[in-house]
Amino acid sequence: MKSLILIIFLFIVGVVQADQLAWITEAQARKAAEFLRKQESILLFCGCCEQHDAQIIQVVEIGFEVTPGGEYFEVFVVGVDAKGKEVKIPLDLAYVYFKKKKKAVNVGKYLGFDCDVCTKPKSFLQP
Repeated sequence: MKSLILIIFLFIVGVVQADQLAWITEAQARKAAEFLRKQESILLFCGCCEQHDAQIIQVVEIGFEVTPGGEYFEVFVVGVDAKGKEVKIPLDLAYVYFKKKKKAVNVGKYLGFDCDVCTKPKSFLQP
């Protein structure tokens, strides 16, 4: 029984950690969108996820929209991935990075939002 409770707890913690800054306040979404619109590209890297696949997106457009229920907002990027495919991706700002002198800097932390990035990418070019 204790093992089952521990497994359920770890699952819940993992799920909660995975979506830290996906649904945020309108003020946070506005601040993040204004900042991200100045970036040519962003790095998507989830250091808290089992798979640490990284993706560089060339930014075409940054926006935000209200989530279902209308209480929170979600920032998204419209851009071009490494394969040249146009994508629209909702962003969890805890796992979005921008380039500053070839280093990957976490957007959520940079903007002063509370988040845990778990594992940082080594650089913007080499996650």
